Amino acid sequence: MIDISKQGWPKSVARMNERALKTGANDTYEVMQRLLRAAEHTNGQRLSRVIQQGAHSILMSSTVNKLNLELARNAFLGLATNIEALLSDLWLEKNETYISEQEESLSSRMGNLTLASVVA
Repeated sequence: MIDISKQGWPKSVARMNERALKTGANDTYEVMQRLLRAAEHTNGQRLSRVIQQGAHSILMSSTVNKLNLELARNAFLGLATNIEALLSDLWLEKNETYISEQEESLSSRMGNLTLASVVA
């Protein structure tokens, strides 16, 4: 899409493509504004910070009726990468907690074991 935009449109589809870009720009701008407002109400949470940073980056690529496709692509990719890293961290934390609980349970059970001689 970026390459096509740089090269120009065939006249037969120029109006339709430009209208689609304006609609995309307006929708992107509006959604990111809403997302920022929603994220502000959850101060302090890691997900909120990731979303705020991503939304700000995306807003830098879009204004009303104008969207820089290359900047938007990079900003969306950055947001997706940061969300993926956050989810990975949460998954690792959850697994560490689970493993720790399992080790504690096993240790407790082994502490209750006694060795006794078997008389046959």
